[in-house]
Amino acid sequence: MSEELAIKETDKSWNDIIKIASIAVFLQLAYLAIVFAIEIPLSIATDYLPLNSASDYFNMINNDRLAAIFLMDLPMVAFMICNYFTSLGIFAVLRKRNEALMIMFTAFIFISTTMGLIANEVFSLFYLSDRYDAATTDAMREQLLAAGEAVLANSLWHNTAGYVMGILFLGSFLLMAMFMLQGNEFKKRTIFSGILATGLDLFQHAFHIFIPSIATPLLLVAGIFYIPWYIFLGLDLVRLGRSHATNE
Repeated sequence: MSEELAIKETDKSWNDIIKIASIAVFLQLAYLAIVFAIEIPLSIATDYLPLNSASDYFNMINNDRLAAIFLMDLPMVAFMICNYFTSLGIFAVLRKRNEALMIMFTAFIFISTTMGLIANEVFSLFYLSDRYDAATTDAMREQLLAAGEAVLANSLWHNTAGYVMGILFLGSFLLMAMFMLQGNEFKKRTIFSGILATGLDLFQHAFHIFIPSIATPLLLVAGIFYIPWYIFLGLDLVRLGRSHATNE
C-alpha cells in the first residue's frame, strides 16, 4: 500500500506542475500581447530608434523611462522565467514516452534560459544610465559610456552565449513539439503551430548572422504563429491537468 501511495503522490506532484505550466503559458501569451499591442507600435512611432550606442540608450532611459522599458523589452525577462515552468510542464506530460530525451531537452531549456537571463542587459543599462545622468565630470561620463558599450557588446543579442542560447532553447522546444506527434496528449493544432513557430524562429536565429535581411520578416512570421502555439498549448495543459487529476 505504501508503494501505491507513493506513486499516487508522485503523479499528483506532476499534475500540479502541469497546472502551473498552464498558468505560465498564458502569462507568456500576455507577453506576446504586450509585444504586438505596445512594443511594435511604439518602435514604429518613436524617435529613439535606432539605438546604435550606449549614448542612445542612456538618452532614451533618462528622457522617457516608460518608453525605455518597452523598447528595451524588459517584459521579456518575465517571459523567459516562465520558460522554466512551461518546459517542465511539457516534460511532465511527455516524460513516459522517452524520459532520457525529455530530460535532455528540458535541461537544455533550463540552461539556455539561465544563460539568457544572465546576459540580459536591461538592468545594467538602467543602472549605468542613472549614474551617467548624475555624473558631474566629462571623464566620469566617458567612463560610463565605455562601460555601457561593454555591456552592449556582451548583451544577449551580441555575444556567443546569446547565439548558443537561442540554438539550444529553440531547438529543444522544436524537438519537444515534434515529440508530441508520437502521442495524442496534445492536439494537432498545438503541435503544428509549435513546429512552425519554433522552426521559423530557429531558422532565422541560426542564419541571421550570415543573412541579416531575413531576421526581421521571419521573426514577425514566427511571432504570428507563436500566438496560436501559446493559446493551444495553454488550453491543452489545462485539459491535461484536469484529466490527470480525474485519473488519480
